[in-house]
Amino acid sequence: MNLEAKISLIQKLEAPLPPKDFLIFHPPNPESLLTEDEIFELTAPILNRSIPFELSTVQKSQWVKFQILELLGYQKPDGLRTTQARQSKPKFIHQLLDIFVQSSRNLQIWNYVPYADIIIPGEWNEESKYPYRYQDCRYLLVFHNSDRVILKATLVTGNELSEWDTTGTQTIKWQANARRSYRNEISSQIITSPIEPLQSKFTGYTQQPLERKRGPILQEYQNPLERKRRYILQEDLNPQFPLIKERPNPTYLFTHNEIKQALNTLIGRKFDNLGTGQERSIGQALEREIAKALGYQHYQQTDTGDYPDLLHQLIEVKFQFSGTIDLGNHLPTDQSLIEASWNEWDITSRDIRYIVALMEKDVHGNFIVDSIVITSGEKFNQYFSIGQGKNFKIQIPIPSAIMP
Repeated sequence: MNLEAKISLIQKLEAPLPPKDFLIFHPPNPESLLTEDEIFELTAPILNRSIPFELSTVQKSQWVKFQILELLGYQKPDGLRTTQARQSKPKFIHQLLDIFVQSSRNLQIWNYVPYADIIIPGEWNEESKYPYRYQDCRYLLVFHNSDRVILKATLVTGNELSEWDTTGTQTIKWQANARRSYRNEISSQIITSPIEPLQSKFTGYTQQPLERKRGPILQEYQNPLERKRRYILQEDLNPQFPLIKERPNPTYLFTHNEIKQALNTLIGRKFDNLGTGQERSIGQALEREIAKALGYQHYQQTDTGDYPDLLHQLIEVKFQFSGTIDLGNHLPTDQSLIEASWNEWDITSRDIRYIVALMEKDVHGNFIVDSIVITSGEKFNQYFSIGQGKNFKIQIPIPSAIMP
C-alpha cells in the first residue's frame, strides 16, 4: 500500500470513532503502519519550524507532538495525559511510535522500557500469532536549539536504544501474567521449553552416556536424573549450609526434561490456604517441595531473598493464582551479567531456569497445582506476558553523533 492509500485508510478508520476517542491510541493496523521513510517524508515540514516561546516545557513537548500527529494524518487528540493516552505505551501505539522532544542528550522515558524484549500488554496483542514487542517499536527524537528552532528528527528502534543505555533498569519492578486461555490449554500438564541456554555455558550439562556397570544397579546408573539425585542426597549433609543454596555445580545441573520428570508428582498437589496475605508462605512451601523432589535433604531455608531461589540448580520459582506473577527486579530476558561472587560463568537472567506453577483453588479455598511451565529466562515471554510496575523513569544518554 502506498503512502497516499495509508493516509486515506487512517482517515477512514478515524472517521466513525465517537468524540474524545482517537485512533492514534488504538492498537495498530498493519495496513496503515508507516515505514521509516514515509514518517520522515510526512514530518519533514516540521524542520526549521519555531516552537512558541510562551509555552512551558510540557506545553512545548505537546505542541511538537500535535504538529507531528497531524502531519501523519491523525486528528489532534484532546490531550496527551487523558486516561486513553496514559494507557497507551508506546504513546502513539497505532503507529508503534513514541515521540520525544529534546534539547539535551538526556532522554527520559516514563513507566516502560522502550528496548525491552517483552510483548506489549493487551489482549489484542497477547493473543496475536505475531505479537509486537517494545524493542521493535519506533521512537522519533525531535531536536531543537536554545531558540526553540527544530533542527533535526531521528527515528530509532528499541533495539538501537538498548545500545545507548548505560544506566541500567535495576530499580524496575517486573510483573508477568498468564492468559486464561493458555492456562486452560495446558491444564494438568508440565510444559518444558526446548531452549536451554546453559548448554553453551557448561560442558556436561546435557545428558551424557554413562559408564556401563554390571549388576542390578545398571538401570539406576544409566538414568541421569537418578544419578544426579543420588549425588545430591550424598552431598547435602549439613543443615546449616543447605546444598540447594550453594554455588552451582555444572555436572549435576538438571536439564529441563529431568526437572519435568522430578516434578511429575506435583501436578494436583494441594497447598492449604493460610489466609489473606499468605501467598509468600505458599511460595516458600512450593520451593521446598521442588527442592525435595530434586533430591535435596535440607530445604527449610530456601526463601532468603537471593536470586535465583534455588542457586545450586540456577532455578527461580514462581507461582500464580492471582492476576500477576511478581518477578521483582529481575527481567527474565535481561542480557546483563548477574552480579554475584558465584558467577564465574557469565550467567545472565536469560540462562536462569524458571519453574512457574499455575494454581487453582478447590471448593475449600485451598491451592492446587494445576500446571507447571519450565523455561529459561530467554524464552519466558513466549509463555507469559511481561510488564512493568508503575512510576519509574528510564534515562538514556543520547550519543553525541546523533545530536544536531
